[in-house]
Amino acid sequence: MGKRNVSVSYLEDIDTLFIHFESREGYYDAIPGDDRVQARYDEDGRVTGLMIEGLRDIRGWLDVELVDTGVGAAGKV
Repeated sequence: MGKRNVSVSYLEDIDTLFIHFESREGYYDAIPGDDRVQARYDEDGRVTGLMIEGLRDIRGWLDVELVDTGVGAAGKV
């Protein structure tokens, strides 16, 4: 089974958690249905991480559906 590195960073002063599945350039975009979560996409529209704001207010599990967009950053509006 292959290994996969995941980078996690919590910035307490802004109460935001960053999780990166891959270390490559990308951009964030909101996930429909939850304004606290943004997916991080690479230039090909693949999910490479996520950002969660307001972590202190979350109780229990936070379920998030991550979907590759297939749209590159150049095609992002």
